[in-house]
Amino acid sequence: MHFMRLLGLFWLGTALGASGCATPPASDCQGSTACLTLALSTAGVATDPASPIVLDDLELIVRVGAVTRRVRFDDRIVQAPGELPLALPELAADPQQRVAVYLRARLGTSGQGVGAMLLRPAAEPLASRYPLLLSSTCVAAPCAVPEPRRGATLLLEPRSRHLVLFGGRRQDGTALADTWEWDGLGWQSVAAVSAPPARAGHTVALDGRRGTLLLFGGAGGTEGSPQPLADTWEYLGAQAGWRRLAAVGPPARSQAAMTSAAVTATDPAGILLHGGQDGSGNTLGDTWLWDGQAWSAPPLMNDPCPAVPPSVATLPRCRRLAALVPAPGGRALLIGGRLGPVGAGAPELADEVWQWDGARWSLAPVYRPPTVLGRYGHFAGPAPGSSALIALGDSPGGLRQDSFLLDLGSGQFAPQLGPAPAPRAEAAMAYDEERDEVLLLGGRGDTAALGDTWTFTPAAGWRALK
Repeated sequence: MHFMRLLGLFWLGTALGASGCATPPASDCQGSTACLTLALSTAGVATDPASPIVLDDLELIVRVGAVTRRVRFDDRIVQAPGELPLALPELAADPQQRVAVYLRARLGTSGQGVGAMLLRPAAEPLASRYPLLLSSTCVAAPCAVPEPRRGATLLLEPRSRHLVLFGGRRQDGTALADTWEWDGLGWQSVAAVSAPPARAGHTVALDGRRGTLLLFGGAGGTEGSPQPLADTWEYLGAQAGWRRLAAVGPPARSQAAMTSAAVTATDPAGILLHGGQDGSGNTLGDTWLWDGQAWSAPPLMNDPCPAVPPSVATLPRCRRLAALVPAPGGRALLIGGRLGPVGAGAPELADEVWQWDGARWSLAPVYRPPTVLGRYGHFAGPAPGSSALIALGDSPGGLRQDSFLLDLGSGQFAPQLGPAPAPRAEAAMAYDEERDEVLLLGGRGDTAALGDTWTFTPAAGWRALK
């Protein structure tokens, strides 16, 4: 279900990044281009309506136009019910901009998670007062949330601005075919009128031409007898569900890497797919392109995965469980993965970064620390700022828990310190541009499939949502 979440917001003028000891007075909005009075209510949660509730662990996310900013009020006392002012100085340059505000907090009396949102479409008249209702967020059981899984996909759907989760495998190895959406505050199950068959290890990317999410491949069947797939689907939203597209494309596979990238040297709008594993367990090294209408394989871009690789490589070596990161100019970076062919002993891992420029592969001018690159089943994708996050995954030494930020300008990696999710691989992760954070769900843990939800930003690091 969709929540009736409206939010309690706070003064966002010059003190947005500062901390304080009390709710700011209404005079804080004096001189602002746009100032609202927000009536915050806890009627949507089980509390005593006669007693004010203190909101703890409060995080506020504000998006005006194409810019998102956030603040945590860790040492400011904010109570509900109450009326709060909200200044939006960003509207001075363009009062017609879309405004979206998201609030995450816990009730001080119980620790229960609550959230609310305000969505003001572009060009809609701005009211002077909004009655706003806090509701319980749905992030962890026993409310309706995605069950623990591994090998699922997650990506932002641009029209709804929700993240879309599909498929994966349960702990018992059963493949899933469910669709969920994340709206920034909680999970919502999507009863799609049509959906791809159950699968895990599939790939998903944004089709810039169609404005939809494109899903390819994966493996259905059981854990012991997986059945690789070669079908292509697009997601049309919660109401219309999924629709199957191309009948001809890459051979069936799972555990491939795919991302938005250039399909020619001058056309940045397309999708790039590389590698994976076929139904016989062979590791693949081919490259495929999607141009919005059909798949094609560029000539001379297929590594045959020889038992003895050449001493001087001109193509990425065959691999599975790698990751592709979109980079400026329609480029894409291929990071990590488990190299083929499959052999006995410890997995052989990639220790270099390859770059796709729309026409060919080449080694990327990126620093290559083995502590970053020696992983597979990891996440590598966009992060807040001009950076990419490389996180978690598997390795010969076991599951990883570490994370690094790659500066896409300098090519340098920086370790991310502080608390982190438990070690895992094959988690569902994606950059949420609307809320300017990376979201994580589940993955393969040391003993079981996981179902927890986390966010990451460079400023706050990893934060568990409960």
